[in-house]
Amino acid sequence: MTCFLRKTNSCFNGFLGLRASRLAVLLLTLTASGQAKGLSSFTIQSFARKSKPIVFSVGPKVFWKKRKAAGGAKTIGWQEGLDTRLERIKRGGIYWGLLFDYTWGSSSGHTASGATSCSNNADVSLEARLGYCAQPFSKDTFQLIPFLSLGYYKALYNFVPPSVPTLEYFYKAPFLSTGIMISRFFRPCWLFGLNFQVQFAFDGKRVSRQSAETFTGPIVVERSTSMGDAPQYIIEMPLTYLISKKEKGYSVQLMPFFSYRHYSTRFSASGTFLDTRFFSYGFSLLGTYRF
Repeated sequence: MTCFLRKTNSCFNGFLGLRASRLAVLLLTLTASGQAKGLSSFTIQSFARKSKPIVFSVGPKVFWKKRKAAGGAKTIGWQEGLDTRLERIKRGGIYWGLLFDYTWGSSSGHTASGATSCSNNADVSLEARLGYCAQPFSKDTFQLIPFLSLGYYKALYNFVPPSVPTLEYFYKAPFLSTGIMISRFFRPCWLFGLNFQVQFAFDGKRVSRQSAETFTGPIVVERSTSMGDAPQYIIEMPLTYLISKKEKGYSVQLMPFFSYRHYSTRFSASGTFLDTRFFSYGFSLLGTYRF
C-alpha cells in the first residue's frame, strides 16, 4: 500500500511548473494593465502619504516541509492552503495585524528504527501583531515596522498504513514573538521587502491519539507530552506590484518564505519528548485590497 495523497517527484515538478507559468502570466498581465492606466506618472510620495491604511490580503500558500526528530525519524512532503491577513499600515502611525493560515498535504519518510512512515498533515497558525510604522530618514520610499505579537500554532500528523503503528500526533504551542518588516520602492509601483521574525513558544505539547480494541469495543487512547522551548525563526521576502495608483486600490504580492520551528528535548512526568525540528520553504501569492 502507498500513502494516501502521496505525491511523486514528477507530480511535484509538474505542480511547481504550472504555478510558475501562471505566476509569470499574471505579473506580465498586471504590468501591462498598469502601463495602460498611466502608472508612469505615479508618485511614490503621494502614495506613501495619502494611501488608505487598512490592507486585506488573501491567496494560496504552497511549501515543502521536513520534520526531523532526534533518533533519526524524518518525514518530507508538500502542503498547500490559504494565507489570510488584515493589517493597518500607515506611515508614522500604529501598526496592527491579524494573520491566519491553514494548509494541508501529505508526507512520507521513516521512523527512528527505519520503518516506513506516511502521514496526512495539516497546519493552523493564528497571530495578532502590534507595532509602529516608522518612516526613517524622512524618505517616503522606505518603511520600517517593528512589532510584537501573540499567536498559536498547531500541526497535525495523521499516520496511515503502511505506517506502524497508525496514530495521530498534534504538535501545538502558543508563542510570543518580535519582528521587523522593511519595505522600499525600487521602481514606481514596485516594492521589495524583507521581514524577519523570532518566535518564542511556551507551554508546548505533543498529543498522541491511537485507537485500541477492548472487550467493550474500540476506544481512543490519548497521551499528552510536554515539549521543550526553543527560539523559532521566519524570514519572508515580499515583492509587491501596485495595480492602482489611487488611495484605495488593488495590488498583488509574491512572498517567498522560510520558517524554522524547534521544540527541544524535555523530560517530564508525562513522558520524554525528543528534540524535533520543522523546516519549511515555500511562497504565498496574495491579492490585496487597500481601503
